[in-house]
Amino acid sequence: MEVKVDSYVEDMEGERILINRAYFTMVALDHNDKPVEVPGLELATEEDRQEWESARQRREMRIQLKK
Repeated sequence: MEVKVDSYVEDMEGERILINRAYFTMVALDHNDKPVEVPGLELATEEDRQEWESARQRREMRIQLKK
């Protein structure tokens, strides 16, 4: 599972400005610390589908970089 975390700063007028974005990859483990599958997400909106596709592409890049 990949989780996106955005950090913002807010000025005195209340305008929010994105200052940082990070992606965390999490893996579910069983009682023997072995990876296990988790139920898939329900992609309800076009934005959800776009985020999912972006995450898939980042995952593929990580896999290629490990080779």
